Amino acid sequence: MLLSQSCKAAIKSLVFIASKSESGVKTGIKDITKEIGENEHTIAKTLQILVKQGVLSSQRGPIGGFYLTNIQLKINMFKVVEAIDGNLLFKECVLGFKECNSKNPCPMHHSFSKVRDDLYKIFKENTIQSLCDSIQNGESYLLI
Repeated sequence: MLLSQSCKAAIKSLVFIASKSESGVKTGIKDITKEIGENEHTIAKTLQILVKQGVLSSQRGPIGGFYLTNIQLKINMFKVVEAIDGNLLFKECVLGFKECNSKNPCPMHHSFSKVRDDLYKIFKENTIQSLCDSIQNGESYLLI
């Protein structure tokens, strides 16, 4: 798979949190895991990383939880993937060769480089807000 399970869970969590943040609601771990069908421990660790990276905000206490600021809603999916999985998806050789490049290509280099460029563009163009909007508009779903 292209994205790790943690990265997929991070994206789903962010979209759910975004849907609540617009109305000023802070969301707890239990609500997130119930809504997106992921493991509570995985979500807790993943969201901690996102908070440390500045992708997500949190507040402790009885009225605490996770939320996104207007600036964070504009963060693109590339930054989310980079925070959780790193950026190797957009750089490394599809066959795992360390010295694969246009001068020294692996057998799949030329075919995969276009796919990799397209993936990069998709992840750069899509923001947390745009994914949230597609769900709120009924164009897509968070949990099927």
